[in-house]
Amino acid sequence: VCTTCIWRYNVKDGVKTMENKFPKIPAVKTVINRNLRDFCDYLEISEKLDGANFSFYVEQGTGGLVFRSRRQVLGGGLDTGGQWKGAIDYLNNIHTTVPFEPNYIYFGECMTKKHTLNYGVVPPFIGYAVMTDDMYTSTWKLHFEKRGVPVVPTWNVKPEELMDKVIELSHQPSSFGTTGVIREGVVVKNYEMQVFAKYVREAFKEENKKAFGESKTLPKFDDTEKVAFKYCSPARIHKQVMVLQDEHGYDLEMRMMEKLPILVLEDMLTENILEIAKSYKLVDFGKMRKQVAKYCVHYLKAMLTWKYDNDIETLHRRVSAQFFKS
Repeated sequence: VCTTCIWRYNVKDGVKTMENKFPKIPAVKTVINRNLRDFCDYLEISEKLDGANFSFYVEQGTGGLVFRSRRQVLGGGLDTGGQWKGAIDYLNNIHTTVPFEPNYIYFGECMTKKHTLNYGVVPPFIGYAVMTDDMYTSTWKLHFEKRGVPVVPTWNVKPEELMDKVIELSHQPSSFGTTGVIREGVVVKNYEMQVFAKYVREAFKEENKKAFGESKTLPKFDDTEKVAFKYCSPARIHKQVMVLQDEHGYDLEMRMMEKLPILVLEDMLTENILEIAKSYKLVDFGKMRKQVAKYCVHYLKAMLTWKYDNDIETLHRRVSAQFFKS
């Protein structure tokens, strides 16, 4: 684990793989009725660009920028040239003139990588998020704009008007490039809950298949994972933590894992078995128990290690972000 930077990483076979990476986000329809619209007066919608996920931070000690793709750090024997070079050179030049601040992770799209969409002429890097203290900040645009770095356009929308605006914006021309190409889609962000979701045009999916071929991997969520993600909420886990304390005499400790996952699973099925049976065809209950246990571990560790001053709403918001990353 890195002790001199805000990114946590693991090293396997000499390659650094990062923990604090921008999460793979689910489709809007997956989470719209769960917590995407909770606890907020408005949601942020931004254009989803057809580039390559790219991020960087200021290294303590050297003050230089460290860059990464979605999965690994660039440099140290890995390729920092080729299709990444334009974005790296562009950001290093900016950092020399108006240095980026430490203790932040800056996320954006590297637009010099291969695209499905033909944008024509575009900047080498376009920002879309900033993280600090394991939280994505709603004031992220300021970090880029004061350095002249382009950012994705954003719109604020009321929760009840979300889907109409999502569909409208997804079928308009991109804000970037010189060809007038229609947007790939949009990303929806709820900063209070730290929940993000995406909407991708069906036509873009077909264009992507033509450019890159059919995906050989399974979808991120199968039916079992969808059920666990939807019904194993932080609030449900918290309820069973209280049951273990009040009715079973447990202290707040990891030893609760002896009983917590099965209590949560029983509560999920007791309240939702008919809806689950109606909506999902292939549910592996053995696999679901493992996924529920994984969420319970995240939640207990958060209760034991995070400073949330008994603000349960804040705790649940942050744990929800961890669920998305897991």
